[in-house]
Parts: sequence; structure tokens; C-alpha cells
Amino acid sequence: MRRFGPPPRHNLARVLLLVLTLVSALVVQLASPFSTSAQGSTTLIDIVGRSVTVKTPVQRVIMAEGRQTYIVASLDTDNPFKRVVGWGDDLRTADFDSYVKYQEKFPGLTQIPILGSPAERHLQRGEGR
Repeated sequence: MRRFGPPPRHNLARVLLLVLTLVSALVVQLASPFSTSAQGSTTLIDIVGRSVTVKTPVQRVIMAEGRQTYIVASLDTDNPFKRVVGWGDDLRTADFDSYVKYQEKFPGLTQIPILGSPAERHLQRGEGR
């Protein structure tokens, strides 16, 4: 029998950890004056000691929450969306005025695929059983 409802918490936590790690790697890359030309890897460790190593410089990022745009835009003022290959729809739905201002300055953001919520992605893959 197929059960619908929220996805298992451990799967959601893994997805969020991965997304936050990738965004953190982007933040580290953009914050360091030497990181844009350096090739290599960066290891990030979260608050509970889990680590993820990513290749740098980061070329593609998925932002599970579009509200992370505020952080990325403060670090990459030329084009905060150039590395974003997918994002959540919450910036548009929760702060439409800011979304419109970003859209006016960076019209390409409308071409970035919207990934929906983590719960929707789990249901689409059949993990919500």
C-alpha cells in the first residue's frame, strides 16, 4: 500500500545537507579573493561533524531555497545567478517584490528551473512511501 505524507526525515535531512554544503562551498569560493583562480577542492564540515568535499571553483549550484539569493547576491554582485542551475520557488512566493527587482536586473533568472519543495521531489521519486 502506498502511503502519502511527508518524506522520511532522514532523506530530507540528507538533501538539505547536500544543498547547504554546496551553497556553503559557493560562499567560501566567492568570499576568498584567491579562490576564483584556484583549482582544487574544499572540504566542509557541518555542525554535527559530517563532511563533504567539493571541487573548486564551484561551477553549478542548486539552491533548495530561493531566499539564499540574498547571501549569494551579496558575494557575487555581477551575476549571482550564473552558477545556479535549479532553485526553490520561495523567493518568488514569499518576497515577490525582491524577486521582481532581481528579475529586472538579471532577467535570466526566469530561465532557471524551479525544483519545487523537498517534499514534492520525494513524492515524485516515490520515496514518500
